[in-house]
Amino acid sequence: MELNAKKYDLMRYRMLKARARGALDAGNTTLAHELASCAEVFRLELIDRISHIEDERVRTVLSLRYLHGLDWETIAEQMFFSVRWVMKLHRKGIEVL
Repeated sequence: MELNAKKYDLMRYRMLKARARGALDAGNTTLAHELASCAEVFRLELIDRISHIEDERVRTVLSLRYLHGLDWETIAEQMFFSVRWVMKLHRKGIEVL
């Protein structure tokens, strides 16, 4: 799988959130706050980018996946779509981000 800049930005946002939770669990509140601040910058940029996508279904998939952290199965259930269709909408969203 090719890792383009858009996918990397989305992955970096999720990694920052995870690392912030890990730092907080380890008792390193200073690092946790710094990582959380960085993640917030990415989150605001994602919200802006996602809000400009015309297809509401694509916006919903990206929002549920990256802003709410849901897995593919849960997104599919909430949207009454198959997982395969959700992933197709996701690919479409990555292309237009």
